[in-house]
Amino acid sequence: MTWPGLSAAPLAAFGELRRLQRARLALHRCSLLCGRHFGPALLLAAAGNFVGIVSLSYGLVMVRVSRQSSPSMAWLSIWLLFVLGNLLLTCWACSSAANRATRVAVLFSKIQTLLRPGDASDTSRLEMDPLHFSAAGFFDVNLPLFVSTVSAAVAYMVVFLQFSELQRTSYNSKM
Repeated sequence: MTWPGLSAAPLAAFGELRRLQRARLALHRCSLLCGRHFGPALLLAAAGNFVGIVSLSYGLVMVRVSRQSSPSMAWLSIWLLFVLGNLLLTCWACSSAANRATRVAVLFSKIQTLLRPGDASDTSRLEMDPLHFSAAGFFDVNLPLFVSTVSAAVAYMVVFLQFSELQRTSYNSKM
């Protein structure tokens, strides 16, 4: 790329620039369609993963407290890791797409200064909202969702542990 007005130097590879613009628009269109058609599914998946994480954590605590066999603890741990991995993969994919769209927007803003009005710069001037994947409009599916879900599950686990300790001490004091 060179500055407009320099003779004998090409301004930009317009074919590649148009291809990048089409890819940017397709990514935003895909995000909107995913939000419309798969938003409820993303909502149910995130809620199901949260309930699964809390339930499995509680199961692990109860198995540990009751000192049952280790195979049940191993299966619960594997299942918990699977649910955590499922949620992490979903959140990472959505965050990765949003980050790439942000990088393309920054690239277009840098290219915009080099392009003369008209030519290939018309579609790069389109105002677009930041890319995000929504779970039926309730929340965005991204990496902070994973962190907050795990944080909430840990908070519930701490409450379960404290409650089980309270029950055990009150039961022992009655006897």
